Amino acid sequence: QVIIALSEKSRTHIPYRNSMMTSMLRDSLGGNCLTTMVATVSLEKANIDESISTCRFAQRVALIKNDAVCNEEVDPKLVITRLKKEIQNLRDDITLAGREVSGDALSDEELLMCREQVNKYIESSDPEETLQLDADFR
Repeated sequence: QVIIALSEKSRTHIPYRNSMMTSMLRDSLGGNCLTTMVATVSLEKANIDESISTCRFAQRVALIKNDAVCNEEVDPKLVITRLKKEIQNLRDDITLAGREVSGDALSDEELLMCREQVNKYIESSDPEETLQLDADFR
């Protein structure tokens, strides 16, 4: 009954409590799990009814679609600490590149030099041309 109810998308109630097995397998059957169905059948003539029943059950289980999502709890303090370290590393990288982090605007002389370098780069026909900036640019 549970397997049939899970395979029907229109059902709102799933009778997990009808069986001890389905009650214990509740998360695996219709919850947040990736589940694999393994059906074992017998070729003996005496077990043919049981084998057919097992195959039908496995076929119904194959119709069930679970959308498993990774459960992850994130500690806000750890996230803040990680982000602060990342900010510090980025600041260190900027400092290593010869640039200071500041809110000051470029001076007129620095702006002029920057414009000249950009214009030289844009007007160049050489595909290997690179934009050369001094280490004192912020």
